[in-house]
Amino acid sequence: MSKKMRVMASAIFVAFLFSFLFIMPGLEGGGGAKPAVWKAVIPYDSLNLTGVGVPDPVKGWVYDDRVTGVDVYATIGKPYRMIFRMILFPPNQLAFINIQPGELHTDGDLKFSRFPPILGTDLFGFLLNSHPYDAQYLRAQIAFFGPDVSTQQEANWENMWIGEVRAVRMWFSLEANNMYGDCSECSPEDYHSLEGNTYDAWITRESLDTWTATVVTDFLNMPVPPDQAPPFDLSAISYSTRDFLREIYCECVQSKVKNRTFYEKLTRYPAWGRTHLEFKIKFIKAS
Repeated sequence: MSKKMRVMASAIFVAFLFSFLFIMPGLEGGGGAKPAVWKAVIPYDSLNLTGVGVPDPVKGWVYDDRVTGVDVYATIGKPYRMIFRMILFPPNQLAFINIQPGELHTDGDLKFSRFPPILGTDLFGFLLNSHPYDAQYLRAQIAFFGPDVSTQQEANWENMWIGEVRAVRMWFSLEANNMYGDCSECSPEDYHSLEGNTYDAWITRESLDTWTATVVTDFLNMPVPPDQAPPFDLSAISYSTRDFLREIYCECVQSKVKNRTFYEKLTRYPAWGRTHLEFKIKFIKAS
C-alpha cells in the first residue's frame, strides 16, 4: 500500500471512530428520539385536590416537567407496569381540600398527631388545612401504578386505545424532611409524614396525548389481622394488597450487644384512618 493510500485509510478510520464515539450513543433507546416532556394538570372538577397559585383559565393547575421544582413523567417499570408520577419540591404547590374527618385509629405506644399547623394536629386536620405543607416538608408525590404484566409491550400506556380504561393503584406521600436523614436526624417529636394508598383508581386514555388518572376511594380495602383488637398493627399486612391512609415517622433506636452500642433507624406507623378521597390528574405528553 502506498503512503497516500495509508494516509487515506487512516483518515477514514479516524472519521469512523469519531462517528462511533459521538453519534452512536445518540441512537440508544429508540433511535435517539428526544425524551417526551410531560405535564400534569389538576382540573377544576378535582373534588379533593387543588393547585396553589394562579391556574390556567381553561385547564386548571398545570405542572410542567420543565419547571424547577416539578417532576412529571410516565414510564414503564420493572417488573413491567405502567407508571404515571408527579413530584413537587416543595409540596406547597398543591393542597388537599374538602376532606372530611373520618375513622381514625392510633397506637398509644407511639407518638401520633404530629402535623402542622401545630403539633397535636392529626392526619385529618393536616389534610383539612387549606395550605398545610411548610418548609419542614421535602416533597409531595402522587403516583399511579398499573398492575404487573408479562411484557413491556403490555405495560406500554401508548398501546391503550382512546377511551380505554385500566385499573391502577394510586399512592401519595407528603414527606417530612427527617424521613430521609441518617439515624441521628430521626425524631418522633418532629413533624411526621403522611402516606396514602388505594386500589380504587383507574387511568383513562382521553386522546392521543392525554391520560386521565381518577381516584374515588374510602380506603375500605383495609384488612386487619383477625387475632388483633384495636389498635390494629397494619404494618404487618402486605403493602401491596391493602388500602391505607397513615401517619409515618422514623425513630433512632439504641441497643447494646456485648458492651457495643448500635443504632437502628426504624419506621413507625402511629396512626391510620379512612375517609372519602376523590380527585383527578391529567397527564399530557407535550412533545
